[in-house]
Amino acid sequence: MMAEAAARIRTRPRSFAVERTYYATSAGKRTALALALLAVLPFALSVPVMAYQRWQHGLLFDLPSLAVVGLGLWVVAALLIVQLMHAIRAKLTLGERGFLFTLPRGRGPAPLLHYARQGIAYQDVSAVELRRELFGGSVMPVVLQGAHVITKKGVDVLLGYVSEENPDDSFPFIDIAHQIAERSEAPLVEEPGIWKTLHSRTQAKAEGLIAGDSRRVDQSELDRLNRNHRRFGIAVINVVLAVVLVGVAMDFTDAGRGSTAEPPQVHAPDGH
Repeated sequence: MMAEAAARIRTRPRSFAVERTYYATSAGKRTALALALLAVLPFALSVPVMAYQRWQHGLLFDLPSLAVVGLGLWVVAALLIVQLMHAIRAKLTLGERGFLFTLPRGRGPAPLLHYARQGIAYQDVSAVELRRELFGGSVMPVVLQGAHVITKKGVDVLLGYVSEENPDDSFPFIDIAHQIAERSEAPLVEEPGIWKTLHSRTQAKAEGLIAGDSRRVDQSELDRLNRNHRRFGIAVINVVLAVVLVGVAMDFTDAGRGSTAEPPQVHAPDGH
């Protein structure tokens, strides 16, 4: 059997022997992310200093609006750091006899800071799966298309996720999955429906599953989650607008008080 597998690899079509496909983020995108981070980071770092100075001098009227702005800047800075790290480190190469990649090891929809370098031979691939997976729960539900490589040892290797509404041209994982399935002569399985991975042990136990297992999500549950997402987004927008309006109203109130104050009396010196 091993001899037959080796003979099959040696007799692979010539196109596979000469074709080598490399995926990575372009230098332009890496530069743009770095410049954006450099533009946001000074403002994010200055917000705690500004808040401390206002608190020290008793200027508490605009602290809520400053806190909201500061939180937004820190969230944007954190997202830029994660995206810049992904742009620098993420790589994938489809070679003649296997593929080599450095990709995030997290199972969530967004890349984190933990990366792993791994290589898999085409002859070790049992199947390639494409799954629509749900993340975010009731707060921010997001449905993404995930590309998974299943090895003959039963190991599920996640390549990455693709947004159906905003695909990433640097890493088109759906196209990559098709290429791996073709080169490894393994079946490409497109899982029907939407699946959700249960990371919480309590939730998994309540549904009779093990933490890490996936279950199918029907359309009615997805619609309910989307409604909750819209309500949550509207509530956040209303809170931000309320804080901003309160800050503006307090500014106008303080300005009005300053304009009605009596000017200081100036006494002319006695002329002798």
